[in-house]
Amino acid sequence: MAGEIANPVMLDSESKLPPTIYPPFPIGGSLTVLSGDQEGNRAILTTNGTGMKTLPDGSPNPAVLPMMIMSGESIYLPVAGVAPSPIVPSPATINRPELVAVQNTRVFFADAEKGPGQYIRVAVAGDAMKTEPPTLPPLRVIVNTPLTGETLYPTILIGTRTV
Repeated sequence: MAGEIANPVMLDSESKLPPTIYPPFPIGGSLTVLSGDQEGNRAILTTNGTGMKTLPDGSPNPAVLPMMIMSGESIYLPVAGVAPSPIVPSPATINRPELVAVQNTRVFFADAEKGPGQYIRVAVAGDAMKTEPPTLPPLRVIVNTPLTGETLYPTILIGTRTV
């Protein structure tokens, strides 16, 4: 579903440089653990669903995990082309150098480790991967279906009007 936070196992969409086809491929890349803002407020996920950083007695909640999102600084693997025999795919592979904001253009999370006032855009299903050389279409849209793996945070929808 569009708006779910992307993870490395989600697929992007097919692209072409006729007669070569570049099939859907896992996004790959790496996840960034969010350090939070300058005051130490962190984006968190609680495995028990409480949303609490601490237990009622004030002790740390062992169910709290830091939030992780796709890193904009990742290196993404190239996608191999397929062509009907005896044609050799040309080019043999296409590069996917970066994630492009399509679905989510306005939601960012604070990351104090990058410095004061630094934020990371949240990549979501519906965003896309740029291709080099440009293919048809030039952007490979990130999709999430039951076959592509679950989003890391299934209740968070970003850049959508879905409740």
